[in-house]
Amino acid sequence: MKKSLLLSMFAVLISFGANAQTPLTQAVDFDVTFTDGETFNLFDKLDEGKYVVIDFFFTTCGPCQINQPSYTETFQNFGCNTGAMFFLSVENTVGDELTIAYEETYAGENAPPAASGLDGGGVAVASAYGIGAFPTFILIGPDGTILEQDMWPLTNGAATFTTYFNSHGLELESCAVGIEEMNSNADFTIYPNPASSHSTIDLSGFNGQVTIKIFDVLGKELSSIVATNEIEVLDLSELNSGNYIVKVSSDNVEVTKRISVLK
Repeated sequence: MKKSLLLSMFAVLISFGANAQTPLTQAVDFDVTFTDGETFNLFDKLDEGKYVVIDFFFTTCGPCQINQPSYTETFQNFGCNTGAMFFLSVENTVGDELTIAYEETYAGENAPPAASGLDGGGVAVASAYGIGAFPTFILIGPDGTILEQDMWPLTNGAATFTTYFNSHGLELESCAVGIEEMNSNADFTIYPNPASSHSTIDLSGFNGQVTIKIFDVLGKELSSIVATNEIEVLDLSELNSGNYIVKVSSDNVEVTKRISVLK
């Protein structure tokens, strides 16, 4: 059962729990600021051709806490925001500090970006979408159509999300965060890390044509080059201070690692 912010609505939510938790069928635009300081605009992301998944939650919500790991697992199963889908979480009651603590406790490592209710603008978004029970998970198509008004109940955890997404032609994608190796012999080293303007990348563990891509933490591709040598120098001079993702791929081999840029 979901949890309402207003206990007086408890009886209503019992009968409402199986129904759509947003009455909207078409997305409304919004801006939020994630707890890491990055900003997000919904329509900009849809214009990139992305499907957007939103998790509406609040920090003391028991069902939210229970299902948060499944949402993180699904985010990792569908590309970690570097593929066809973009995942975010929207809190509805507190500021950044408590939202970060919640994410660390329940969402775990490599979780989708989260916007707090008070500091990040989440309260306004939940209100605009008419969210009255939590958690509520919705799926928005690139044209702004709300394809799933409430993916619930999560009877099989992450597998339930996969069933919903597969029904819209969305397939599992490798996660370009941390390390994904389709061949255990493939790897690369990058140094220095952290770096300021340049880093050296050793690609001797790869064969054939090698492509190097850099993404920001929101999954936006910032650069892509085809390597011509086993040792390449990455130009980081145009990047701001922060964390980035380097993905190296060749044939059916893909390895990704984080790099920090300090100015």
